[in-house]
Amino acid sequence: MRAAQAEASHWNINNTIRVTVTRFNDTGSVRNHVKAGRPVAAADENNQLNVALSIQENPHNSIRKIQQQHDLSYGTTRRILTKHLKFHPFKVKLVQKLNEDDPDRRLHFSEI
Repeated sequence: MRAAQAEASHWNINNTIRVTVTRFNDTGSVRNHVKAGRPVAAADENNQLNVALSIQENPHNSIRKIQQQHDLSYGTTRRILTKHLKFHPFKVKLVQKLNEDDPDRRLHFSEI
């Protein structure tokens, strides 16, 4: 069993090296080929700037309002905010509020 795993691992390493050398000979680089598919054109620099300015004007705007203002899809607006501008959704939660007499109450409780 181990011999078969070692042989498969050795084959994978040889295959990876062969593919990398072939790619380098073909393109002059070891970077991966450009992937086929539809390019993300809606998240261009102009739209990124518009969304950033919109957030700067009113940071309390929702993604849906920003999307409507700039005629972008919800996914594009969210991608711009998270990947390009490094904004991430969160909700502020106030868990507890300390009062002025809390230290005295804590001290009294520890003495009991």
